[in-house]
Parts: sequence; C-alpha cells; structure tokens
Amino acid sequence: SLIKSLKPHTETLLKNEYGNIVFITSLFSVDDTVLMFKSFGPAIKESLHELITEKYARRPWLYILLGFDGKYFSPLAMKDINRYIKMSEETSKKPSLQRRHELLNKFAPMFLKCINKHCSEILSENLGCQFISEVLVNDELYEQLGENDVEQYTQVIDTIITTFKGDISEEDHPIQRPFSTRLLKALIQGGKWNNKEKKIEPLVKVQGLGVEFAARFYDDIIDSSNLLDWINNPNSSFTVVALYEKLKEHEEGKQFLKDLKQILPEIDSSSEDNKGAKLLLKLVK
Repeated sequence: SLIKSLKPHTETLLKNEYGNIVFITSLFSVDDTVLMFKSFGPAIKESLHELITEKYARRPWLYILLGFDGKYFSPLAMKDINRYIKMSEETSKKPSLQRRHELLNKFAPMFLKCINKHCSEILSENLGCQFISEVLVNDELYEQLGENDVEQYTQVIDTIITTFKGDISEEDHPIQRPFSTRLLKALIQGGKWNNKEKKIEPLVKVQGLGVEFAARFYDDIIDSSNLLDWINNPNSSFTVVALYEKLKEHEEGKQFLKDLKQILPEIDSSSEDNKGAKLLLKLVK
C-alpha cells in the first residue's frame, strides 16, 4: 500500500533530501524487487537522465550500483540509514546483496539505454560523468547483463568514444571539462582505485575497457595526426599519460608507442600549466 501511494510522487520523492532516503529504504527493505521495478521503473524512465545529475535523486541508483559506498553516503547519512537497515532485518527475508543484485538486474538495462540516448547531455555534467563511470567500471553490473544488454553496454562505449571526436581546441569539446578527463582515465585504466591499498583494482567481468578501450580510443580519436595536439594541450595531456601507462607493455599499444617516439622532440614542456606533458616526458625517458 505504501509503495502504491508513493508511486505518483516518485520524482518529488527522489529529489528531496529526506524523501530519497525513504526511497532508498524501500529498495533495501522490500523483498519483492519485481514490484519495486514495476512501480518505479516506468515512473523514472523518461527523466532518468536528469535524475542521475541531481544531488539527491542520483543516490538511490548509486546504491543499486555500488551499495552504500562511502564516496556517496557520508557517515552522517549512514547513521540514519543503518538504523533502518537494522529494522528491516526483522522483516526482510532475502540477503541484502541478493536483493540489490535483483534490482541491478532490472535497472541496469535502463541505465544503459538512458546513457546511450542522452550521452552528450549527461557527459556535460560532472555528476553525470561520475554516474557513467560507476555504471561502466562495474563488475557487478556487467555480471547481471543479458546478451542484449551486453550489446547496449558496448554501444555506450562506442557512443562515448565518438563523443570525443573533433578539434580539441574548441571550447565546447568535452576534453575541455576536467570531469571528462577523469571519466576517460577510469575507462582506460579499466579498474577502480583502492584508496586503502593505493592501487588500481582491475575489473574481472567487464569486457571492452582497459587495454582494449585505450587502443580503440587512440586509433579512433587521436592517432598520429593529432597526438602532438593532445599532448601539448593541458586539458588533454593527462589522457595521453593514461594511455601510455596502460599500453606501454601491451602489443595493442605498439603503434601508439611508435607514434609517440617520433614526436618526442616536438613536445612543448615549457608551459607550467601543462603538467601532463612534463609527466609524460618523465615517464617515457
């Protein structure tokens, strides 16, 4: 009855600082995940691209993707949430991970379709870029995908790569936005940063990121014709650093390393603003 009464107010609930906690509580408390998806999936389908860039409205979807990750759920927020989790243990029969994975299985295709349809719009927002990264660099999500959904996942990667075509000196090119560079770095690294271990934890299930993505991105977007432009531009030079670090010991990076070697003398390292170019020269030499 509560789910039915909340359904007409889904967007308002999600965007509200306290309402989104009510929604999240329903996600980790209600064992009937089919009911949850049928109730709220259609209600957010058309506006999901806007919700994932909202401060509060994005949090339920991040919970489905990652659980209660400390990057998105502060200790203060968890103080209340943990109280509800404890209460839900008295009424919920499914293990919490099983429930979240069932929700992920149902919502993941919607996430991918949304990103494919509104990629440029989502990429223009810091929170949007962050969300795309969490969707793609995610073994749990990939494991829940069916065959058709894997195709959607691959299309998202294709769409993102295509988005970065064009003249990087233009103001509206996505590489001019720092958060776009962070997204590219995550996709090139093909893993998640473990702050405690201070290292990248490589993905196990996901296909198409890491070395494969790095090689594709170089071949399709940069190549020998504008590699120097990417290095001499302070906004894009760190992307080339990420490519070098990922491809330097792989056969797929053979052409990239050859092209890089040829232009080394032409790299402008005089600018104090271009720390990426300085780092690249230091790594190569």
